[in-house]
Amino acid sequence: MYFINEYAYRLRMKTASGRRSKRYLFTDKQIDIMRLLSEGKSRLEVAEHIGTTVQNVMILERRFNRNAEIAANSLKLLRDLDFAASAKITAGTHLLDAGMTVIRVADSMGISLRHNAVTLVSEIRSYLGGDVRKGIINREIEVLILPSGNILVL
Repeated sequence: MYFINEYAYRLRMKTASGRRSKRYLFTDKQIDIMRLLSEGKSRLEVAEHIGTTVQNVMILERRFNRNAEIAANSLKLLRDLDFAASAKITAGTHLLDAGMTVIRVADSMGISLRHNAVTLVSEIRSYLGGDVRKGIINREIEVLILPSGNILVL
């Protein structure tokens, strides 16, 4: 059971090293391992593919899961403390409409976004990757709006 399959698919990144990504709590190698596991490869196949041992794959998988749990707990805390405003966007919504929804929620909460409409839509699109086709969002998302004006797309 890999509860992180969803994370691995969303983190469509090419790996080059064990460097920690600037956007995620995970190293490039951890992301690569989880992507391969989510594709159905065994730990042995993953180890052979990236040139390491099964034990190292298991260690990196365990670290990924620990970091994913920390991230999930942090988001839960933000919600529980009502620290962030939330804009829920349903599947089938156009990107431009999603951007306007986020702007309306931020305005209603008195939060000044750090993005204009164009960069906001671009930021949402970059998080969604292949989940946007012809400007339409293909899955339900939640956009957390932090008091600082930054956003988190979930």
